[in-house]
Amino acid sequence: MESFSSLLLTQILIMMITKNKFWASFILCHYAICIICTYSCSDNQKRFQEENADCKTETLKIKKNIPLEDFSVFIEKFHKDKEFQKKRLQAKVEGINGDLYMEYLANGDEYADSMIQTFVWDEKTDFDLYLSLADSCCYSQNFKKRYTTLKDSTMEEYIYIPYTGCFFKSYFKCINGVWKMTEFNFSNL
Repeated sequence: MESFSSLLLTQILIMMITKNKFWASFILCHYAICIICTYSCSDNQKRFQEENADCKTETLKIKKNIPLEDFSVFIEKFHKDKEFQKKRLQAKVEGINGDLYMEYLANGDEYADSMIQTFVWDEKTDFDLYLSLADSCCYSQNFKKRYTTLKDSTMEEYIYIPYTGCFFKSYFKCINGVWKMTEFNFSNL
């Protein structure tokens, strides 16, 4: 950088002596702008690194203590292996069963609205059947898939038929280094 600077200053000096003052001032201004940009960028980079130093350290600690499972590998196995799937369900999986909700609503049952907030999936609610349905839809050409990382590092899986009310929406959290399903929602409207 120093050799370039001295070469540039020499050329500017020669231009000023030979009465090319316009080009000399033009080059000098551009040179000054380059120096200012270089130093301001390096200051911003240092400031960014200092501000995020804690984040990097914290992330490294998590990775050292608990090996994190890759979500894409997990979700592939989750939809293909039933035994693996059963091990990866949180003890209490909550959510919405759109079929039951519509049934209660059609019967005028007061329980329908409160069911949205309190529904827990289990053997009595045919959870295995709905999970199997979600697994097959996951690989169907009629259904689309979308994965979103939410604020608390929860992964949202959205399996749906575009322009309809038919979807499966599942939520997964990484607990002690492994992904587990925490919520399952189904709608067939």
